[in-house]
Amino acid sequence: MKDNIKIIDSKMHHCGIISRNMVEKKNIFHNLNLRDVHSFMIRNFKNSVICKTAFLNDQIIAMGGLESNLCSDTSLVWLAVNDSFHKVKISAIKEIKNTFRSIFMTKNDIICYVNRNDKKSIKFAEFLGFEMCSWMDRDMVEMIIRRR
Repeated sequence: MKDNIKIIDSKMHHCGIISRNMVEKKNIFHNLNLRDVHSFMIRNFKNSVICKTAFLNDQIIAMGGLESNLCSDTSLVWLAVNDSFHKVKISAIKEIKNTFRSIFMTKNDIICYVNRNDKKSIKFAEFLGFEMCSWMDRDMVEMIIRRR
């Protein structure tokens, strides 16, 4: 049976679903409780101009968004995934790169923040074209893509 992939506009309750999965699977948030992760996801959702949720066979596998304001030439992107994301990584990369092309029509830079202990996420961000920019604090690193 072929996997059914669907991407829709995010709903607030998607934040809780992806948060529970991330905490249960002990992703990079191994030292945080569900309330902290859920609050983080709600904040991202509310601050996003665009927010999408990806489903694989009716199960949420990823949620991501874009934070920006009209006057800024920089956009912040964020992505939260669960363990099933690797099954559709190629499709997701195409979708992400198309989104980046759209962003670069009006913005010069795209930034993201990655937990510096999450080597998989850093490699994925580098694969998408992000480069290390600066250390935010002892846990986070800022990464950037500049419009060419």
